[in-house]
Amino acid sequence: FTGWKVTANDGNWVIGELYPANYQFEAVGIYGNVTLQAQWSIITYTINIYEDNDSANVLLDTLQYTIETGFTLPSGTPRNGYFLAHYEVTWSQANWASVYGEYEPGFFEAGNYGNANVKERWEKTLYTISFDTDGGSTIDPTNYYIGVIISIVANPQKEGFTLTGWKVTTPGGSWNLNYVYPTVISYPNNHEIYGNVTLTAVWEISEYSIDYSGAANTGVFLHNQTVSFATKASTPGHTFLYWEVISSDPESNWVIGERYNSGDSTSGKYGDVVLTEVWETPTISITYVTGNSASVLVPGTPSVVYGQSISALPLVSHTLRPGYSYNLIGWFDAEVDGNLITGETLINESNLAILSDARTTISLYSRFTESLNTYSIQYYNVGTSSNSNPASYTVESEKIDLVAISKIGYTFDGWYDNDTFTGSAVLSIEASSTGNKMLYAKFNAIEYTIIYLSNGGTNINSELYTIEDALTLSIPPIRPGYSFEGWVSGATTEGNWESEHTFNGAEALNAGKYGNITLEAQWEKIIITLNDSTVSGDNVTFNPDGTVSLPNPEKDGFTFDGWYLDAECTQFFNPETDTITSGMTLYP
Repeated sequence: FTGWKVTANDGNWVIGELYPANYQFEAVGIYGNVTLQAQWSIITYTINIYEDNDSANVLLDTLQYTIETGFTLPSGTPRNGYFLAHYEVTWSQANWASVYGEYEPGFFEAGNYGNANVKERWEKTLYTISFDTDGGSTIDPTNYYIGVIISIVANPQKEGFTLTGWKVTTPGGSWNLNYVYPTVISYPNNHEIYGNVTLTAVWEISEYSIDYSGAANTGVFLHNQTVSFATKASTPGHTFLYWEVISSDPESNWVIGERYNSGDSTSGKYGDVVLTEVWETPTISITYVTGNSASVLVPGTPSVVYGQSISALPLVSHTLRPGYSYNLIGWFDAEVDGNLITGETLINESNLAILSDARTTISLYSRFTESLNTYSIQYYNVGTSSNSNPASYTVESEKIDLVAISKIGYTFDGWYDNDTFTGSAVLSIEASSTGNKMLYAKFNAIEYTIIYLSNGGTNINSELYTIEDALTLSIPPIRPGYSFEGWVSGATTEGNWESEHTFNGAEALNAGKYGNITLEAQWEKIIITLNDSTVSGDNVTFNPDGTVSLPNPEKDGFTFDGWYLDAECTQFFNPETDTITSGMTLYP
């Protein structure tokens, strides 16, 4: 702002006169209406551009602009492997973004204002390595940055060829045209390689081996070369049938199981291959001899090709004598002694002396071991009771007479073979028995008697109970003039009753008590004290063994109103309805 300019007036103002801000006029002399117009001068702002360096401020360039002009943030000096991503504002005024705001290089329209400091921010350029496999299988492109580890293990496949390297055919950046790289390309993390590039596969025609398993005429062939198959010499007792492919390279086009006759030829093949001769061999029938008491659980292979093993021998069981177990040792080529035949034994003259000259049949014999079975005897419902009965037996054991066991509070009622105790009790396990046994002990709870002696009180009937019952002792009997102090057991008791112990009337006892018991009522005389000191000067004591009649004391100037339970005479005592207890004190 530069001041105020006079643009119109009807007094003595001077048109075009410029007055600065805060101008002071004389008190007299100026008159008339006036129009003043603000006068402005445009401001020039500065943008300082610094190098991408956080440890120092290195000034690269300075730009100047006004609010009415635009400005251009430059793209920066080109750097191999990098591009200027943006400018970062580190200090600013006016309408620039706050400190650390980001701006991409380019032109900015008029309207911005204020000074600013910015720093270049460079980022690594992402480059692409493309692969031309020259007829091989496709390899996807890969990306990399300058200064970052490059590790390329590209392994395309091409029938009949072996990859020997990669040639630069479309170079970019620092890649060299026609340079041939090995099949594995690797650069450390400090390399200066940059730029997009296309690598073309370099192939070498493959040479493959053909191996006649067991023959001396093994050779080699090239991709698409015609292969003629050798003739195998004859083997006594066998007829040559054909050559069969038994293995080859995974990448080859040989098919496992393919067959070729001697003298045949083929072309278009590639990859190492192994062939084996196939001979016509006899098939031998097998007879399995198991014995009269054996059972076949799983059948065996009925026949086998000469020189091969038996794929599945029979699984058989044997039950010659009850009470014994028989385990199959295996199959032998003779009824006595002989050779053990397994699934690994090759059927030929070397392993089976009994193989007939005709090579048509063989007989195999099963053989077992015998062991005495031990059977368990399990006892249930025993709890903590001592049990002297045996826990096991065999078919050779003598007769076992089962022994009774004891249990507190119960009588033993026998051993049963079921938990519902149906049928007859088991008394013994006979000799020559077999099989595991489960025996259940049966018990009956014993009934015990509780006898109550009232000792002058009302009669209480005896009670019956068992160890399984929860008990409630009899309510107290009634005896006039006495208070009930409890049921007392004697000096000696049966079972688990406490001796010389006092129980409360109607006391609840948990289940588990056992034994007969006699309980005697314990009594205490009721003594009443009359507090009559205001009348006679002495306390009066009554013994309720006789008839109790309360006196009516006299006092001059007063009428007797009765006996009370408290000195304040608030609780009236009625001898006809209220209970008299031992130690009671009454007040007139």
